[in-house]
Amino acid sequence: MRKRRNHDAGFRARVALEAVKGVRTVSELAAEYGVHPTMIHQWKKALLDGAADIFEPGGRRSAAEETLERAAITGTRRMQLLDIVRHLMNAPPDQGISTDELTGVSGLSGTRLNKAMADLDALGIARNDLAVTVFVHVGIEGHSQSRLVQAAQLEADLIALMRETAPDADGSEAVPLHLAETCQALRDRCHTGARPDIVEKLLRGMARDGRDQEGGRGNLHLRKASRNTLMVRLQRSWPTVEQTAAIRRHGAELLLAHLTGKVVKGTRGKDTQVETTTGDLLAGLTGDALLRGAVKNMNKLMERALLWLHEQEVLTLGKGLTVFRPAMTLHLRPGRDLFTVEHFTPLEEHYAAQTIQTHVMAAYAEQGLAAINRAEKLSEDYFRLDHDTFLKEWLPGRGTELRRQTTGQSWKAIVEALDNPVQQKIVADDREQTNVLVLAGPGSGKTRVLVHRIAYLIRVRREDPRGILVLTYNRHAAAEIRARLRHLIGEDAGSVTVSTCHALAMRLVGASFARASC
Repeated sequence: MRKRRNHDAGFRARVALEAVKGVRTVSELAAEYGVHPTMIHQWKKALLDGAADIFEPGGRRSAAEETLERAAITGTRRMQLLDIVRHLMNAPPDQGISTDELTGVSGLSGTRLNKAMADLDALGIARNDLAVTVFVHVGIEGHSQSRLVQAAQLEADLIALMRETAPDADGSEAVPLHLAETCQALRDRCHTGARPDIVEKLLRGMARDGRDQEGGRGNLHLRKASRNTLMVRLQRSWPTVEQTAAIRRHGAELLLAHLTGKVVKGTRGKDTQVETTTGDLLAGLTGDALLRGAVKNMNKLMERALLWLHEQEVLTLGKGLTVFRPAMTLHLRPGRDLFTVEHFTPLEEHYAAQTIQTHVMAAYAEQGLAAINRAEKLSEDYFRLDHDTFLKEWLPGRGTELRRQTTGQSWKAIVEALDNPVQQKIVADDREQTNVLVLAGPGSGKTRVLVHRIAYLIRVRREDPRGILVLTYNRHAAAEIRARLRHLIGEDAGSVTVSTCHALAMRLVGASFARASC
């Protein structure tokens, strides 16, 4: 994503003047100067509105400028706030303004825009009424309030369990957390709905806590070690983790109370729409005495609490989500409705070139092992000769191999080693979105074909092994597939999920055969 720039007054005036001339369209100017079209419209409007001030003695200053001067706000911050004010004043009264527009004219990110609107509200220049649409569940089983209570209690018990397990954790090294075992421990504490995905979401929420504090790091650092294990490193003390989570949950409770309070009494249903503003949400937090004494930046708490409610599926954030979560808007070129194969040709050529470079590096390594002077000569020729001459000189007769995203040795082990045309066709099937059914009798090589197909997807098609699932009916077959796959592709086999149907079901629900106490 391109970093936002703060343009000086001369640049703005030059672009605005070009827009006033009307020789080129705003889209053309935006492409030439590298700015958002909304900014050009705003600069043009400001130029036209301020033109009359040139002929008045001393010019005129707006009330907003005078207020900012009294508040001693100067420099870049002053320009950002004034850009927002001008855009708000120049917008049609019957038309809403999106956060994309405001971030475009001010150069601020979504989070900083929210802070800027709060500042303008505090100064009395503008009301912080950025619209937020939220969907809540009321009057039904699994309503938002009950979801919040469950998530809050589960998180509190999860932190307590982690603290009991590693009371002396000091942040120097990560501690493994096994999701299935943790789920069972939480089930023993009567959290019957605990699942690995829910526990992981709570942990990732705690990892985002504290990033507004000194150092900008989260309270926890997480690393996925395996499908069932997270490496957890404490980056602040356990009391700080507990206190930060408790404050965030208290803020979430206040925000949910504000939102459900706006629902018409007697309404029942899932995803009931609620319209509010960031100003009203912020007021709901600042009115709490406990939070006023414990929180320095109420905007950060509002953002974190709302996103946490969204992440835990207590509610759903609709319009306004970009205020709290980084996003970008993509604009298609005018006159282009559909993409064709031709548009993707440059991308295909790029990947083909990458594949060839991989083979060149392999050839360089082979030459270097035999004679380093040959490797140096290959390197010189790569930059000196044209593409076809280089390939003819150093990789002759390997045209088909160069198009494969694997080495010749790997291709022989995975495909040619099968020595059976039918099996080779199944393993090397490159059709997209196609299901393949293999019908064969006992001892015909079904397991071998399956293992080689998995190896083909990983080594030739370059698929992520973590996205491959292999199901068997018994543990013996699962162990056999794991062993054969490891022999064929090495350590990457450990990332493939090979499981029996029953083991997969147990893993999905985070269950164990241990006896539960409730």
